[in-house]
Amino acid sequence: MSDNTQTHESLIQEMTVGELLTSHVQIGDALRSKKVVRSANTPTGDFAEYLFCTAFNWSQAPNSNAGYNAHGEDGCRYQIKGRRLDRHTTPSRLLSVIRDLDDRPFDILAAVLFGHYYNVLRAALIPLRVVKRKARYQRRVNGHILDLQDDVWEIDGVADVTTEIRRCLDPGYVAQKEAESAFQQLVATLGEDEAKKVMTVFAKKNQ
Repeated sequence: MSDNTQTHESLIQEMTVGELLTSHVQIGDALRSKKVVRSANTPTGDFAEYLFCTAFNWSQAPNSNAGYNAHGEDGCRYQIKGRRLDRHTTPSRLLSVIRDLDDRPFDILAAVLFGHYYNVLRAALIPLRVVKRKARYQRRVNGHILDLQDDVWEIDGVADVTTEIRRCLDPGYVAQKEAESAFQQLVATLGEDEAKKVMTVFAKKNQ
């Protein structure tokens, strides 16, 4: 491995999530302009899951689960979808297909719109009843499609969570959330007093 390669890998490890995604897009754009690739395969879905689960402390469901992607502590099931508005293609806010909608595969649809560089434009929590009303069945894909236009945010029952999702692009905020989660796990295992002692020792070692 060359020194340049090691330097690049070191720099990559130090980049924030937002910086990594921006670089991902820029590299894809450059490869496309050189006609090396033709498609724009993106990590949109995985990134959407990461943001929502980080923001609301949801637990991700196994990949084999087709109906929902995550669940809350109260058992509420969330199907998570993201749409990136690629400046190289015709702008569309159509989310990917929703399967078996009549079977109530989830309780709430968590949806986020990204800009070209994965900046968060808007995000919402949409109850199943609203999804059923707004989504349109398309036979060619054997499922329902929801067009995530701005009017969706105006519907009664839809929660605008743009601010909460944008916060998760801040490395400091994410670190705080991770620390809180670790503390809660310690409390569950050791009890609150012992957990506080462990966190105090850990904090001193990292000063």
